Amino acid sequence: MIQPPKRHIAEVTEDEPYPLMKVYLWALSFLRPYLHLFFYLVMTTVLISTAELLIPKFIQLFIDKIIPNKNLHLFYQLITGLIGVFILVLAAVMLQNLIRRHLQEKSARDVQHSIFQHLR
Repeated sequence: MIQPPKRHIAEVTEDEPYPLMKVYLWALSFLRPYLHLFFYLVMTTVLISTAELLIPKFIQLFIDKIIPNKNLHLFYQLITGLIGVFILVLAAVMLQNLIRRHLQEKSARDVQHSIFQHLR
């Protein structure tokens, strides 16, 4: 007797158009208790991206304003600003890594706990 092939989890049927959506939402449900950490993670990402976008603006200011006018005062301000942005990026990257690690560990712990509870 020939048995029909088992249905693969990623197959799409008419009664269930997005079968992996349940799995995705189930996995995301473990992040719900840590939304504040996720918010901080997004904010540090935005901060890092914004700070990295400032570097080309500093270069533009250097080429357009400092070199033609030989403005040493503005040059020192620019160097101070670049050092400040560099320190800000380093601190934000360290904070982002710390937050990401906490979020991963806590959510993985909750998934393991849920699986063990289900097995009992």
